Amino acid sequence: MNRLRTNIVMLLILLTVSIGRSAEPSFNTERRQNGGTNKWQIQVGWVHQWGRGVTMSDHSPSLLNGRYLGSSVLPTLTYPDNAAIIAREFNDGYVRLDYWTGDAGLLSGPNPERYGMTWNWGNDRARQYNYDSGNHPTLTYHIDRGTVMDDAITVTQGATSDDIPTQGVEVKTTYLLYSWTNGCGDASSSYTNVFFNIDLALGLAWFPTTKQQFNRSTSRNVFAVMERYTFLDYYGVTTAPGGPWPALVVPYLGTYGSATDAGPIIPVTPESADLASGLMGTYSDNVMIESRLWHLRSEVGLVFTKPFYKHFNVYLSPQFVLEFIDMSVQRVETLTFTPAASYPTDTLEAHTESAHELTVEPGFLLTAGIDYRINEQWYAGVSLGWEWLFDRPSICIGSQSVQFDLDGGEFSLYLGRSL
Repeated sequence: MNRLRTNIVMLLILLTVSIGRSAEPSFNTERRQNGGTNKWQIQVGWVHQWGRGVTMSDHSPSLLNGRYLGSSVLPTLTYPDNAAIIAREFNDGYVRLDYWTGDAGLLSGPNPERYGMTWNWGNDRARQYNYDSGNHPTLTYHIDRGTVMDDAITVTQGATSDDIPTQGVEVKTTYLLYSWTNGCGDASSSYTNVFFNIDLALGLAWFPTTKQQFNRSTSRNVFAVMERYTFLDYYGVTTAPGGPWPALVVPYLGTYGSATDAGPIIPVTPESADLASGLMGTYSDNVMIESRLWHLRSEVGLVFTKPFYKHFNVYLSPQFVLEFIDMSVQRVETLTFTPAASYPTDTLEAHTESAHELTVEPGFLLTAGIDYRINEQWYAGVSLGWEWLFDRPSICIGSQSVQFDLDGGEFSLYLGRSL
């Protein structure tokens, strides 16, 4: 953008210098005479601006960061040592000790395989039990460990624009301050004698509302974490170890009886344990910022004009400007949860805030252009310019700042009349 700005300014200066060396004009008018009767001109034109932009700062979400979603670190097992002969409590059952566990004499008794086994156990849900036709059944117990956030944060966002084209209307009037003439400088009516003019320019340009919308979404996956403990091979009291046993009726609570009516026994220690995680869904914090801006520009400066080639004038106009800027911003933040299953997205929280500010910013405008003299009263023209403001207007909304860059180029077409 800086390089483009420099190139345009250099082009304007070179254009003015080169045309200043061109042939003398030969069109007739009274206005450009020192002491002429019609020193005023007024013109109305269309202005197209480009290169203006909007930047957002500190547009991070707040609702997601402020909500407790669980730790981002996986929990450890409640019973880390599978070989430990201890009582275990689960969300869907229990495995407790009985006298077989600590009776070393059983190792040399008639049923040494029962050492480390227990009848004192129970389970709540059929999904825990894999009967496997009675051969080597398994029981799986669970402990719910809550939710865990994914460390990875997914951010999707639009881009703020550094080129928001705007259209405006400009009204400008000029007053002839001084005119240099060829020859002796007598006040004749011949336009050929005019060499160079200086005018005072006053203008007003209005640019209606332009807007830009910026969206940013921050997402984190949330997982449900569960401990799983699997027990292998329960043994029936009246059957051989590993032999078939009638299927359990779940829920089951362990019972102890005589050799003929005692329930099945299982190992006190699980064969395996692990942590299992399942995707619950995704929390998304969506931030939408919409900015609106309109501005009214007042202009005052000089116009240096050189007539050339019959009906044409070329000019360069440095102007001091004041921009009256009306800014408004709306920020909408919405926290949603999208389940992993095919359920609709749920809006958990929403927050809307807005800000409005009116400011005045000084600046500088350099314009060069060409007039075509239709007749002694009417003319049309085209101009090219670049505007600089001494500061960039901004507006704050919460912890965020929206900054407007109003430096940029402009192109205009206009129609004017000498008064």
